[in-house]
Amino acid sequence: VWRGEPSILVIMRDITERSRMERDLRRSEERFRAIFEGALDAIFILDPETGRILDANPAASELLLRDDEEIVDRHYLEFFPADWKRTVREAYESLFEEEERIVAVEVSMERSDASEVPVEVLGQLIQIDGVPFIHALARDITDRKRMDKNLRDSEEQFRTLAEAALTGI
Repeated sequence: VWRGEPSILVIMRDITERSRMERDLRRSEERFRAIFEGALDAIFILDPETGRILDANPAASELLLRDDEEIVDRHYLEFFPADWKRTVREAYESLFEEEERIVAVEVSMERSDASEVPVEVLGQLIQIDGVPFIHALARDITDRKRMDKNLRDSEEQFRTLAEAALTGI
């Protein structure tokens, strides 16, 4: 009641800025998710304290021949053959030695069918909203390894021919 008359009190607030910020945040999340999901290399996000995988992209599932549920919440070392575990553990531990350190290592990862795939793994300790995470990227280097072997074989054949030649080359 206002001055003896029935009244309605209306309070209005301009939420233009808040709406714009929410829209921008949604777009940013959509862009991040599109990049993460669409990346050609396997991406793993790990908890640095426990070594547990918190998230993995579809390329990780494809690389390891496993569903996302078989990857997330498992320890990162579970996906490496026994003869590579020490190398991978040492690389992981070296991430904590200095700020903004990127560690690269060539190893093999173990797939669900027990086959091994050669990979180059790049790891980095990152901060998201002040919380540390490990961002690891694994790239299948099968083709590169095959090309290196073919080149070495070709060089060896040329060397053998050159050494066996009766005339000077």
